[in-house]
Amino acid sequence: MNNQANVRFDMVRLGPFPGVVDPWAEDARYFHQIHNRMMGFIAEQMQPMLFALGYQAGCETSLQIIENRIPDVYIRNREDTSPTPPARWDYGAAAIGVAAEPGVQTDMEVPQLDAVYIYNSNTNDLVTIIELVSPGNKDDRDALTAYRRRRDGILSKGVNVVEIDLTRSRSHLLNDPTVIPDPYHYAVYLPVQETVYIGCAFLTPLKRVAIPLREQVVPLDPQPTYDAAYRQVLLAGHILRETDYLMDYLPQPSLVTLSDRKSALEQVTTWKARLEQLEQ
Repeated sequence: MNNQANVRFDMVRLGPFPGVVDPWAEDARYFHQIHNRMMGFIAEQMQPMLFALGYQAGCETSLQIIENRIPDVYIRNREDTSPTPPARWDYGAAAIGVAAEPGVQTDMEVPQLDAVYIYNSNTNDLVTIIELVSPGNKDDRDALTAYRRRRDGILSKGVNVVEIDLTRSRSHLLNDPTVIPDPYHYAVYLPVQETVYIGCAFLTPLKRVAIPLREQVVPLDPQPTYDAAYRQVLLAGHILRETDYLMDYLPQPSLVTLSDRKSALEQVTTWKARLEQLEQ
């Protein structure tokens, strides 16, 4: 490719919203293209820190999938195989120690349903699950209920669960008014402790989050993993090809202020105009 073509390709790879979540990519048919890739990048980002602490990360089937119920990203301790529930500890202080958002504790209830034991047949020493929430599952009441039941089963076994929700939806995994103002959020479920909620604003970089282990944490920066997955599948190119970068196709526009909607559309318009110039 010539230099102009290279510049255009790079612009398409970055999309109209470099360094933040592309609001048009929240649609389920686009978001699913980056889901598994993002989970792989999350595991890769944390791997050196985890290994140094005696843990390791890998990718398996999400808890959101009814069959083969093994988690998205599992974190295993090479030495600790005890099923004893962990003691209470100060997650907020540990998060601050790694320059991550401490979040706020809430009294949101975790459903008290029959436990579904989720395990790996080789080790049975699950410590933490990180879930990237699927927008499709949030709109399916039965799928949402089944997922919550499995999450409750995991928590009852003393396993931490971290949910990363990067898509606005009419439904939220957290049944609490706390989540309403934030288009994106993380929820950190700690056994025998209060849930920690961390909100992220629209068109701003995702916050760093502390991933809990056993009375210690490792930092995770979700934004670079989102960016890498988004670029890898050339997602902006797919949305552009489908001519979906229009206000009418913005997912859940009612959950975004008019000012933010206009700002997002202006960024798209500027980006598309620059791409057209490079085609000439």
